[in-house]
Amino acid sequence: MQKTKQQKLCLNVARRNQHMIEKLEVLMLEKNLSMTDTVFQIIKKEYELYENKQLSKTLIGSMR
Repeated sequence: MQKTKQQKLCLNVARRNQHMIEKLEVLMLEKNLSMTDTVFQIIKKEYELYENKQLSKTLIGSMR
């Protein structure tokens, strides 16, 4: 069995969220990335925002 360096991402989209695929495709074309790369770029950006919020909460808490 050969190990690959890449992992696959399978995304099941409910009918009510089908319009989000179109938005994802717009972002893919804008950045010239694959769907997986676009999803991971979004996750990275959102996680950075999350980390900054957590840091701000920690800093504000330490000032009290």
